[in-house]
Amino acid sequence: MTDAAAGSPATALTGELTGELTGELAGKLTGEATGELVGDAAVTETSTDLPSDAVAADGADGADGADGSDGADGADREDTTLSDASRVEAADGERPQLLLLATEAGTDVPKAIESSFDLIRPATLREGLSHLRRSGVAGVCFPGTAATKGDRDRLTGLMLESGGLLEWVPDGYCLTDLHNRVLWSNSPFRRLVGRATGQPTLDFDDDATPNFNDLFGDFHYLDHAVSPLDQSIGTSEMATSTIRTSDGTCLEIQSTPLCEFDGDASGESGSDSGRLGNVEAECAPSAAGVAEATQMPSYLLISLRNVTELVRQRETLAAIDRAGLDLGDMAPEDVLDMEVEERIELLKGKIVHYIEDLLEYETVEIRVLDEQTGVLEPLLAIGMTETAEQRPLVAAREGQGVTGFVAATGRSYRCENTSEDPLYLEGAAGGLSSITVPLVQHDDIIGTFNVESREADAFTEGDLKLLERFSGEVAAALNTLELLAIEKTATSSRSVEKILCGISSPLDDILTNAAYCLEQYIGHDQPVAERLRQVVEDARAVRREIQESGQAGCGAMHASMSQLAVPPEAQALKGKRILVVDEDPSVRMAAHTLLGKYGCDVETALTGEEALMMTRSFHYDTVLMDIRPAGMSGSDCFRSLREIREHLPVIIMTAYGYDPTHTIVNCRKMGLQATLFKPFRRDQLLTELGRAVSDLPSVAAAS
Repeated sequence: MTDAAAGSPATALTGELTGELTGELAGKLTGEATGELVGDAAVTETSTDLPSDAVAADGADGADGADGSDGADGADREDTTLSDASRVEAADGERPQLLLLATEAGTDVPKAIESSFDLIRPATLREGLSHLRRSGVAGVCFPGTAATKGDRDRLTGLMLESGGLLEWVPDGYCLTDLHNRVLWSNSPFRRLVGRATGQPTLDFDDDATPNFNDLFGDFHYLDHAVSPLDQSIGTSEMATSTIRTSDGTCLEIQSTPLCEFDGDASGESGSDSGRLGNVEAECAPSAAGVAEATQMPSYLLISLRNVTELVRQRETLAAIDRAGLDLGDMAPEDVLDMEVEERIELLKGKIVHYIEDLLEYETVEIRVLDEQTGVLEPLLAIGMTETAEQRPLVAAREGQGVTGFVAATGRSYRCENTSEDPLYLEGAAGGLSSITVPLVQHDDIIGTFNVESREADAFTEGDLKLLERFSGEVAAALNTLELLAIEKTATSSRSVEKILCGISSPLDDILTNAAYCLEQYIGHDQPVAERLRQVVEDARAVRREIQESGQAGCGAMHASMSQLAVPPEAQALKGKRILVVDEDPSVRMAAHTLLGKYGCDVETALTGEEALMMTRSFHYDTVLMDIRPAGMSGSDCFRSLREIREHLPVIIMTAYGYDPTHTIVNCRKMGLQATLFKPFRRDQLLTELGRAVSDLPSVAAAS
């Protein structure tokens, strides 16, 4: 067999057109020629089992044995004789016809075949198909040689193709002419057309060849595409488009042009070189001089594939991307007047909309992970039981259900059967399967997204991928929400700090003057002393009210984020009262600003005498004093403070590396708690203050 005949798509298709391989080698037909034909030709009978719309082979009846046995039985007999072949003669006594698929007119054919059959040599593929549909064709012959392994491989391929190989592939194939008339199709093609449109079995009679464009009823091309058949004819290149039929089925159509060249491999014309075997896929030449690239195709090989699920996933992904833009569309100017809780409700409403309308899920639970505690707080639940909604969960590999496992590992999880899964904890009533994915933002797990179904094994890996994609959009929206909350928190904090800075100095003056008056009236005028204490408490209440109002203005999320923002060394300072002694106003103001944000009640004194007076009148958890308070030495101030309260923690601040008065040494002998050398870092200050107050009760219980 020549390369042109053996390797061409047209030859392969023609082999397929003969149906299942009911005939064997020519030796099955002629006993005397058995030895000749094994290496020289492959002969296939036209199948009696071909569908009515494919190849009609009237010679099948003639293939039955003279004794009434069918052709298959005759093929199984090893002692087939030449006279057996004569049994395939037509009823009128003429010799049966044999379709010869050869690339050249002078191709040698074994004499036994020439003497037993009338050979038909079609010039074109269409002519060959026409002969196959007519009565009297008993078989198809592929002349060739099996001298080399390549030849044998090609013969094997032809036998497989003629034996119905294309009937077992999942994709549909058909052959059309340039008028889009379907000349041949395989069974998967007809099934795909039938399922998509309910079309009847295709009719391949010469007088009623169906048009490809009429097979699908009402349809439209996706993505503004055009007919791939028209593209292939116009460009002589392969083209692909996807259509959607009226019932929603999506079919991918790929058109490959097939050209029958007039020239041989060297570009020279030959009298019979354009025969059936010399058909090539696509028209672009593989080497210089083979043919002109503008050669018009003779036929189109069409492949048809059902891509409904792929298109659905692609469209869903695109819709998820659009949903992500909508979920994150919370510009500050649009939600400026909303509280954080209102923003969360707005986001939850959008998520519910896309869950129900886009993903079509009925049972969903979203939880947000508290990074500090590991607790998974419910954010959104649809269709879950009350027990499941209220169930406390933490991020852990075991004992916390699938949700806890996903939060702990960051891996998506598909539960095919809840009754057999050891991790599953009941979420939806009657839930039989579920998928759970992590909410991830910047490689950090911030929560989980769980979906359940009342059908076993209801979710595929494709569903899992879609949920992962959507959960990414949800995580991004939650991050946007958090950023907006942080922005509002920062704005509120700056406002509160500005107000506190403005009133801190007047309030400190009120406290200092009240302490002075209390010392004067104690023991002399008790009602006046009580009124002064009330003034002190009211002044302190003003400061606390401003701080608490700023925090409350940011909502519940502020508390969580504020907790995350507090360094570990500063967490012990909340609710503690600290007296700062320094005549530098910038130091006193910095103490209010820095320590106030961590929940400290900061009060200040300008001089050592004021510090002693306030310590006698009020309770403090610790004192932060300069090494040289105004009006007295550091040692004297430290000693007097300890005389007022024996175990009062005191921290000394100094900007001097050299201590000529030995204040630090003397104070250490008296129990100095710690020393900070200016300029000190914030964490150093917070650490020393935290240590100083950690063993003391809060001022809430003190006066």
